[in-house]
Amino acid sequence: MQYRNIAIATATATFLLMSCDGSVVADGTSVCDCPAPALIPHDHPHEHEVAPPLYLAGTRLAPLMITAPDGSSGPAPNAWFDSSLGTDCAYAPAPNGTFVCMPRTAPVQSFYADAMCQQKIAVAAACDDLPKYGRETKPDGCGSLGVGTLYHLDMDNVIANAPIYYFGSSGCQIQPNALGTTNVALMVLDALPEPALVEATVEPAPSP
Repeated sequence: MQYRNIAIATATATFLLMSCDGSVVADGTSVCDCPAPALIPHDHPHEHEVAPPLYLAGTRLAPLMITAPDGSSGPAPNAWFDSSLGTDCAYAPAPNGTFVCMPRTAPVQSFYADAMCQQKIAVAAACDDLPKYGRETKPDGCGSLGVGTLYHLDMDNVIANAPIYYFGSSGCQIQPNALGTTNVALMVLDALPEPALVEATVEPAPSP
């Protein structure tokens, strides 16, 4: 990932203005050939600021954009589309000091769809936009849950208003009202191959 600082862009724009004073600049172009800096109009209270650069898309992630009826637009804060997973994601810290772009997931715990506790399920809020992936985490020795394992969920068979089962110290037990009226269950399918998520590091902005 590339991080660019607004102050760097401002310094670049100022240099262009100083060079375009009617003289010939270092590369031989005249003032008429100088690229125009993207300055905010003079009636703006911060007339010498330069708009920050857009986030850069990669081979897998693309930034999500915010647009308004007045014609303004810009990158949504920490909002990306993962073309491999086919869903949105946001960067979150990982235990190894990096960041991973984590999609919205439903927790995969010790709940099952059958009385033998063989078919794992993920429980999610009963809304129109159900998560496509389940996430199973286990605490490590430092108390961190880590990234965990991501699973595909069966989006075609949503379990609602039905009993589910919990595997605990007494074995597989029925939980008749665990879902209630506000939750649904999705059957857990195969795990995503590792590495399932885009991993990034934080680096200082380059010097001007």
